[in-house]
Amino acid sequence: MGQYIVAANVRSHWPADILKKLTDDEAAKTINDTNIELKIVWAEDEIDNACQYLYNLPFSNPVPVMIQRIALVLTVYYLFQRWGDDKRLIRAYGWAKKQLKLIQSGDLKIYGADSSQKESEDYYLVEGLDWPQSDLALDTDFRNELEEP
Repeated sequence: MGQYIVAANVRSHWPADILKKLTDDEAAKTINDTNIELKIVWAEDEIDNACQYLYNLPFSNPVPVMIQRIALVLTVYYLFQRWGDDKRLIRAYGWAKKQLKLIQSGDLKIYGADSSQKESEDYYLVEGLDWPQSDLALDTDFRNELEEP
């Protein structure tokens, strides 16, 4: 089970028919949470690698919303990657990678996270992000764009 998100988070953001196709190796009849959890581990590993010198890891509960969003996007990207690359998913992956680079550079601070470099107590989000901090859900238009073939 993931530390930042769990399979239920992925299930709540993606239609069951899509998740069946992405996760079930047995003719798309059920959602295979084992495959989802594996991709969550990959996503969380990528997050931890990017944040290891700036924050005390793993992020504790409550996990910062930005970290949950990044984990969700990376997990879905890795699930879709099993079926080939898609321009929309590459864009989503690019967003997540950009956020991780901003975190690494110190230009994006994670509100509510325990920083191992306590130079500043000012936590902020980079202006212009598409998603409100308080909402874990993917923006509806963006999610619809990703779901369309």
